[in-house]
Amino acid sequence: MTEKKIIGLLTIGQSPRPDMTADLNPIFEGKAEYIEAGALDGLTKNQVESMKPEPGEHFLVTRLADGSMVTLAARHLSDLMQQQVSRLEAKGASALMILCTEAFQPFDCSIPVIYPNDVLKVLVPIAAPDGHIGVILPEAGQMEDFAEVWKQVVPNVTAAHGSPYAGDGSLEHAAKSFAHTDVGLIVLDCMGYSSGQQELVSELSGKPVLLSRTLAAKVLMELI
Repeated sequence: MTEKKIIGLLTIGQSPRPDMTADLNPIFEGKAEYIEAGALDGLTKNQVESMKPEPGEHFLVTRLADGSMVTLAARHLSDLMQQQVSRLEAKGASALMILCTEAFQPFDCSIPVIYPNDVLKVLVPIAAPDGHIGVILPEAGQMEDFAEVWKQVVPNVTAAHGSPYAGDGSLEHAAKSFAHTDVGLIVLDCMGYSSGQQELVSELSGKPVLLSRTLAAKVLMELI
C-alpha cells in the first residue's frame, strides 16, 4: 500500500479550521493526511488586537479558534506565517497549502507550496474569456483595493462584499447584485467561503462561481 502523503495547511488565523477542512476532506480522503497550523496560533487576544489595520490600510479577514472573526493588517502576517511554514516542514509535511488568497511573497522552504492566489490568477482569465468577472470579498473596505488587483488580470471587474462568517445576509445580497449583469464568472476571493456558499451564490446570481479552497486543494493533489 502506498504511504499517504502529509499536507501542511496554514491559515492566517488560528488552527484548527474545521469549517475549511469539511470541504477539503473529500478531496484528500484516501490519498493524503494533513496537519494544520495558523499564523496566530498561541497569540493572546491582546496580541491579535494589536494587529488590527489602520484606516485605509490593506487588510485581511480570518477566524480565531473560538470561531470569532477578526480583521488583520496584512503587513503583520508574513513573518508569523514563515515561522509556521518552517514548523510544518519540520513535522514532515511533503507539501503545503496556504489557506488564504492573499498574494504573499514566496515563503522559504524546500517543499512545494500552493498559493491559492496564484491558482486563481492563472485560471480566471481562461474561465472568463469575455474578461468581465465579479469578485466577492468578505468586507466592504476590501472592495476597491482588491478590484484594482484583479484589474491586472482581467480588464473588467465588478466587486461586491458578503461575509463568509457573519450570516448577516450580505452574501445573498452580493450574489443577487450580479444576477442581471454581463458578469461571466464570479470569484469568491477568500478561503473562508464554503462549497455550500458557492452553490448559494451560483443559484442566486445565475453565474458560474469559483471556490478558492477546493480549486487550490485539487491542484495540490495533482502535485503529490
